[in-house]
Amino acid sequence: METKLKINGMHCQSCVTLVSDVLKETEGVKDAKVTMGEARVAFDEKKIKLASIKSELKKLGYEVTA
Repeated sequence: METKLKINGMHCQSCVTLVSDVLKETEGVKDAKVTMGEARVAFDEKKIKLASIKSELKKLGYEVTA
């Protein structure tokens, strides 16, 4: 499955890099393309749920909406 997430609170390229790295290291995430304020995430629904992906980003301090 692939989804597009809006991510509020990203202020710089370091934020983009951090979000990208965390997503790519998350088990079940196949690919993540992150730009300022947005992420396109491809993931295996059998290994991880969308809510868990959002939770990982919220732990970093970002507000996430689908």
